[in-house]
Amino acid sequence: MKHPRKFVTFQWLITHNSIPMGAWWFPSTYNICHHEQETQAHALWSCDVAHQIWERILRLITKIFPH
Repeated sequence: MKHPRKFVTFQWLITHNSIPMGAWWFPSTYNICHHEQETQAHALWSCDVAHQIWERILRLITKIFPH
């Protein structure tokens, strides 16, 4: 199955721990969940806000591709 280029690029960035985080990407005052250190793992997986976003994505995918 061929994946869209943006998806493949995002996958590569995740596996190489290369997603820009913290002050490099956003102003230092920007922090949705008020977590002290924004890391890739926190932003994608352990953050409560990330959990809400992943749940919404999963619901959308389930609607588009029902079992």
